[in-house]
Amino acid sequence: MKNLRLREFVGLGALAIALVFGFIFINPSSGESSSATTAGVHLGLPVVPTPTAPAQPTPTPAPGRVTQTGAGWFLQYVELDAQGSEFPNGGGVAQTLDLSFPGAPFPDFKDNHWLVRAEGTLRVSTPGLQQFMLQVQGDVTVSVGGKVVAHALPGAGPQLLAVRFQHAPGTVQVKIEARDISGPFKLHWAG
Repeated sequence: MKNLRLREFVGLGALAIALVFGFIFINPSSGESSSATTAGVHLGLPVVPTPTAPAQPTPTPAPGRVTQTGAGWFLQYVELDAQGSEFPNGGGVAQTLDLSFPGAPFPDFKDNHWLVRAEGTLRVSTPGLQQFMLQVQGDVTVSVGGKVVAHALPGAGPQLLAVRFQHAPGTVQVKIEARDISGPFKLHWAG
């Protein structure tokens, strides 16, 4: 061993490095801290899962129901020309919102070229999320307190439209614009 050359020193150094790496891989606990050895996974031991309680869904409060006031609904019928210009032509007050027409509502209206605007006041009894339902057929937009809150897609056929909005107890103004697009027309308060 007296006359070791550079080649032998490199070989012995590589062997020493290989032994160090080999020891790390052979003894897996050498890289873990002392606290990890008590709670970690160990080779050769079965893994026992820790039971956890399933997540409980957060209950969503049911929306409050609004009621119609005794004032009824103010209705305005509007005739439309081919360019979409509006010509108000008739109106009145209805106690309940229950409109259904197989064609145009009046003989001088052209079918599928008219709309009706309904305005009413609703009574809110509890604060928070409110809801009422409309049975609709046509292009229907609902505004509550000046803000659009629901829209029924035209051409989808008869559908039940859920109108939801936030409001404090009291009264609130509701405006509904229902446009006859094709086929029969329906706008009905469903509660």
